[in-house]
Amino acid sequence: MGNQIKLYSADTYSDLRTTYGVMLSRGAYEALLTPFGMKDYVTNESRLEHGKRYSATQYNKREERQVSFPVVLEGADIDDYLLKYEAFLSLLASGMVYLKIPWLKRVYKLVYTKCGNFKFDGWNKSTFTVEFKEPDPTDRPPIS
Repeated sequence: MGNQIKLYSADTYSDLRTTYGVMLSRGAYEALLTPFGMKDYVTNESRLEHGKRYSATQYNKREERQVSFPVVLEGADIDDYLLKYEAFLSLLASGMVYLKIPWLKRVYKLVYTKCGNFKFDGWNKSTFTVEFKEPDPTDRPPIS
């Protein structure tokens, strides 16, 4: 039980698989672990000095990062699938979502942007890629 992936927003906190029928697919952990980028460094290009001076130690900051990973959404039958599908879309549209990954020992704070590669596999299952922005890659609360 303690290893379940949780997804929650300000007003809900639920198990990803039980409540929404969603499982992370191959490549999800890699997407979450991909290193962040850096904002442009503070520089000074004086005509009185050779080259350019970088203030790369005191003022370096991480930039917002794009995260996308594949998921599978499955229901017991078409009615269960549609209920879970609508609930999952409502949660994504609610704004900031928090993805608690016990295996990575972190909570990822993500903002949903869009969905791609949607494929309906029969009457109770679909696969698609969910795309997020991580506004601040330094803000990942640890899970003990």
